[in-house]
Amino acid sequence: AVPARLMQKFAAAHGAVIPGPSAIQALGRANTVLLNARDLFPLGSVRLHGIKTFEKERIDIAILYAASILSKNCDTLKDIFLSIIQGNTKMLYNVESVTAEAGYGFTGWIEHNRVIIGNREMMQRHDIEIPSLDYEQKYTQNGKRAPIYLAVSGKLFGMFLVSYKPSKGAAQILHRLASSGISVLVQSDDFNVTSELVSATYRIPQGTVKVLSQPECDALNAETAYRATSDGVMIHDGTCASFLSGMRAASCAATGEHLARTVQAGAIVFSAVVCVVLALCSGLAGLNLGIALLYQLAWCALTVAMAVMKKP
Repeated sequence: AVPARLMQKFAAAHGAVIPGPSAIQALGRANTVLLNARDLFPLGSVRLHGIKTFEKERIDIAILYAASILSKNCDTLKDIFLSIIQGNTKMLYNVESVTAEAGYGFTGWIEHNRVIIGNREMMQRHDIEIPSLDYEQKYTQNGKRAPIYLAVSGKLFGMFLVSYKPSKGAAQILHRLASSGISVLVQSDDFNVTSELVSATYRIPQGTVKVLSQPECDALNAETAYRATSDGVMIHDGTCASFLSGMRAASCAATGEHLARTVQAGAIVFSAVVCVVLALCSGLAGLNLGIALLYQLAWCALTVAMAVMKKP
């Protein structure tokens, strides 16, 4: 009961509930969680540092082109562009035939012009002439900022410089999950979000996080599709921090229960051996009641200590 009590107290503080022993076992066996890039980089996590246009193109047009495509197709990047136009979506262009290329960017048609927005690799995939890496690094501060390239009608139009910072709510729990051996899968429509970026931003081992590619996302869709009924193993408030806290709480409770059972099994085996020895040597009748009580209390304290050691 002690691991369960510690689990529910921690989970409740983060808006989560784990409904019963079977849920603890199911969550305790989980070694991977699936998150969205928006969970890791919520509103305010992405910052725009600068805009550069090429061939004397207009900055306001570059902003509207980028905002028109990203506002409906990229949760992590849309906020910075919408904030520039103060949320006035009436200013945006009508975009047709938007196509996402996972890990690279988006293409679409605006007023009969083909617009491409994405990372450096996206421009290379579509044979867009771009500046050299040395030129790019002068603006990105040697990789500290991520470039977003914009091309219109086959020519480079502009470049936006952005940076990512961690969410305080998710950072602490991600570190705890990493220390527990739980890996994180990330679905992202943001072409800048890579396994390396998440690992570096949150300072967690790179092997514990993986941003899924498009084929991997397609394969996962069948497993995460709507089902009429399914087992419920957690209730949370819908935020990333609450979800991860519930996972952490259940994982610790499962480990605490396992350690407690191991100690109790060891106590039973050791007590049986002691009883056999006493029966053969001096008999059980001479066993002092106080000593027997202290013996039981010592094992009880050790059992509880194992659970407390694994509190969330």
